[in-house]
Amino acid sequence: MQVEKDPETAPPQEGCVGHGRNGTAIVPKVHTSAWLAGMHPEAQFCCNGALVGARAILTTAHCVDLCRNSTKNVTVRVGEWDMSKTEDMPIPPENIIVSRAHVHKKYNPSSHLNNIALLELDHPVRYRATVQPVCLPSADYEVRPSETLIATGWGATLRQQQMISPVLKRLDLQNVQWEQCRSQLQKHQGRHRFALDSDFVCAITNHPENERPCDGDAGSPVVVEIPGKTEQYFLHGMVSWGYNCHQKTISHTALMNVLHYLDWIKDTMEGFN
Repeated sequence: MQVEKDPETAPPQEGCVGHGRNGTAIVPKVHTSAWLAGMHPEAQFCCNGALVGARAILTTAHCVDLCRNSTKNVTVRVGEWDMSKTEDMPIPPENIIVSRAHVHKKYNPSSHLNNIALLELDHPVRYRATVQPVCLPSADYEVRPSETLIATGWGATLRQQQMISPVLKRLDLQNVQWEQCRSQLQKHQGRHRFALDSDFVCAITNHPENERPCDGDAGSPVVVEIPGKTEQYFLHGMVSWGYNCHQKTISHTALMNVLHYLDWIKDTMEGFN
């Protein structure tokens, strides 16, 4: 587990500029947490999301439930690094009111199928060095077995007693092929019936501390470096569900497969008011 460095003041960029094949945007070199957003109902942190457009935060339907299943008094905070700091920052975070939550109509809270939602913001965010949209995936982008995945979020760490980490954390994870993940999870379920839907992709920890997504990491974006690019990333998954991070038997985390919902994401964003 790494704690993200305090972002330095830098010239603003334009986020996903240029285009790859099939019109997929390419992000320039920016801070790997520039797209992370925190959901704050009544000023209290409750969940994570990813900035995918000037007025769009991608998160999970489960996060909408956690944040009281309502957009009333819910704001999204972007550009934050340390929640415990009260003094003025060189580049301060921005709070934006959520005007509407678009939850997938077929979301199943029991199985977490279709665990996806888009938050429509009241007004566009201001892009700057610490606030940039992450690129959406493309079918052209292959995620290889054991590919390094980068997750960012405010969830707890094994060394902390708090439910959340006040300082933004980064987790380096590893991709697990879907068939292998399903087989391994079935073994751990014993006699309990288990099925891993294609809605999900899987990640495991790839460092000795066994740090992985934990309490408070729901909806955290998980990115992959764009093939052939350096420090340019696309959104691979969102933390959907996992197992108690304080046990060491099962280190798998199920991620909502963003590519699987690409059409839904685009259609929903086009319908914003």
